[in-house]
Amino acid sequence: MLKNLYIMQLTALITPKVSQQVDKLYNLYLTLEPAEQQLLSIMAVIYKPIYATKLSQVIEILIKIGFLTGAKQDYRLSPQRKVQLIEHQLLVESPHGLQLTILLANRLSFEIDNFTTLPHYSMHTK
Repeated sequence: MLKNLYIMQLTALITPKVSQQVDKLYNLYLTLEPAEQQLLSIMAVIYKPIYATKLSQVIEILIKIGFLTGAKQDYRLSPQRKVQLIEHQLLVESPHGLQLTILLANRLSFEIDNFTTLPHYSMHTK
């Protein structure tokens, strides 16, 4: 109930232009490989700039505890891929590291319960 109220208040603040930007970013996100989607979803939760080495450590911990499946290198962005994601405005680079574009981070935060993890970490299992 509280989440719906928050969404309604947030929706009232979003102009059509911003809504179109969010839709564009989200549609680009949906074209990414699953591991890249998971990486960007993790960055949405982090919500602030993070250096690649620190992000790699976060990924390593999430793999180690079984939250993420796959190998660490599956979640690594090549320098070329990082540039592409920046050019598509999915990522922003700053002196403090990489950050997911705020509009996309906010959009993904509403879908965090759909994040693909191992079954014992899923909110959808009993």
